Amino acid sequence: MPDSLSDLGFDVNTIERDQNFSRDVGVASLKSAHEPPDEVSRARHIELNLALSATHFRRAGAHGLLLGNMEAAFEFFHNAGEAYARLPRPYALMMWALAGDRAEHSLAFTLARDAVLQNSDNRSIHQQWAYTLLFSAANGLRPSDMKAALEKFEMPGLLADLDASRASPIGILGVPLGAYLDLADSLSGSTDDLEETLVPFFNAYDIAVRQARTNTYQWRRAALPFHPVEPDVFSVFVLAHSALQRKERSILSLIERLVLSKESRIIINNTLPRLLSGRRGHHRM
Repeated sequence: MPDSLSDLGFDVNTIERDQNFSRDVGVASLKSAHEPPDEVSRARHIELNLALSATHFRRAGAHGLLLGNMEAAFEFFHNAGEAYARLPRPYALMMWALAGDRAEHSLAFTLARDAVLQNSDNRSIHQQWAYTLLFSAANGLRPSDMKAALEKFEMPGLLADLDASRASPIGILGVPLGAYLDLADSLSGSTDDLEETLVPFFNAYDIAVRQARTNTYQWRRAALPFHPVEPDVFSVFVLAHSALQRKERSILSLIERLVLSKESRIIINNTLPRLLSGRRGHHRM
């Protein structure tokens, strides 16, 4: 992959240094979260350091995928997931998906419920339930089980609330919330239009790559808010593949039929097969 990275204009040495920096900040922030300065500022101190740790482990993981440092990337994403889960944020599930970690449906729903209860006025946190629905559907939760789980966790009106916000953008790429809901329905078997429901994610990624490529200075260093191996979409690809495998299909064959820019195709073809075949994770209870 180094030859491909050079062909695409990346500065490998700079990206490696930034990966190490992000790793070190992630470790230091996580340690600081365990050592709050005083009781008055304890909760806020922990929250800020966990968020900082999660963000930097996430970035280190993305650098690892781009550089082909797969084992390091899996560990970074696992650590990012642990930090997001402690906040709590359902986005932890997307990090665990990249790390290869398995999480019980009950944990996924508990995590999302706690996030809503602790952030009752934060609409963006509520919308992260989309990650829970997508993660659960990809791991085999059927529509009837999904409904029962929502009732168990006292969130029976959640789907209606999310559906009313379908046009709201979420994540770094601003993919509409409705795209996540449609994909979750498809992965759970409610519909049979998986290829169609994946298109918004591939399109958003491809457009972002095309735009990022025009900023040569930032692109060389992978220093944009959007990462060339963007965890927001590669986690979706991983979850979609998990569901496709149960039908003896592969997301890789689907990608071959898509119209993508040269840069997007090279990055995906160099990263996704190794990501799907080499993940090493933990089982979350």
